Amino acid sequence: VIKEIPVDYSMIEAKIHDDNLVVSGLQGFNIYDISKPSNPQLIYSYRTEAAHEYQGCDFLETDSCLYLAFARFDRGLSIYDITNPKQPNLIKDISIQDTLVNGTALPKGLHAFRLIVKNNYIITTLAPTLNYIGTRSDIRGLWICDISNLNQIKKYAVEIPRDEFYSTMTGDPQPS
Repeated sequence: VIKEIPVDYSMIEAKIHDDNLVVSGLQGFNIYDISKPSNPQLIYSYRTEAAHEYQGCDFLETDSCLYLAFARFDRGLSIYDITNPKQPNLIKDISIQDTLVNGTALPKGLHAFRLIVKNNYIITTLAPTLNYIGTRSDIRGLWICDISNLNQIKKYAVEIPRDEFYSTMTGDPQPS
């Protein structure tokens, strides 16, 4: 441990890109300049008034911009332009209930926890919120957003067949 940094909320994720450390959690995120790892400097902090989760994050680098994508639990995804990490700019919120490429929409009651950015795709986990476990909205799988054109994001979902993840055992109220 080189340095411990106290924070004012619960942290979930930490990612590094060049000299920037992004730490995200239950009420927002911080960006630190870690060019001197023994003396990290907070350069930006964003907080929500209530627990609006920033579960997981990853970077997307283009020729001229650096973006940061967050999994936002039942709020879907958020993408920030952090080319200037001292002044991040929210450029896109993407709802889980947005229409998919095939013309359908995912049901309510789903959330995204973790994500990765790979080759202009944001790939995130897709699972039911607690109140929807065991209902028709109980879907598990991946939610994929093609972000090669940020003005026209294409959304896909890949579902795990229900019989591969759900089996109720005697006395077990949750899927096993």
